[in-house]
Amino acid sequence: EPARGVQGFVGPARVWKRYPRSGGLAVSRAFGDTNLNTAGVIAEPEIHSERIGPRDKFIILASDGVWDHVSSQQAVDIAALHPENPRRASEIISAKASEGWKRAMNGGYRDDITTVVVPLY
Repeated sequence: EPARGVQGFVGPARVWKRYPRSGGLAVSRAFGDTNLNTAGVIAEPEIHSERIGPRDKFIILASDGVWDHVSSQQAVDIAALHPENPRRASEIISAKASEGWKRAMNGGYRDDITTVVVPLY
C-alpha cells in the first residue's frame, strides 16, 4: 500500500504489519529484512548476473531516495562526466536527488539518499 501523508502519496508502496502497525518497509529496502516476514516480505534477494565488458566503466549503487528523483540515464550521464572522480559523481547525483525532494515536498521531507559510484577500471 502506498505511504500517505497530509498531502496524499509521499513515497513508494510499502509493506506494513497489521498489529502492531509498524514497519512501512519499501520493497526496495528488503534485503535481509526478516522483521516483516510475517507480512510476506522475503529476505532472500533475487540475484541476476551480468558479464562486465570493456564498454562498462562504472556501477552506480543508490538508495530508493535517489531513484525517486534521478533517472538511471541522468545518473549515468553525471558519472560519465567525472571518470577520474567517482566520489564527486556520487555527491552530484545525491545533490540532484536532494533538490528533487526539496521541490516535491517543499523541503518538508526527504527520503534516505545514498549514492556510490564504483569505477570498473
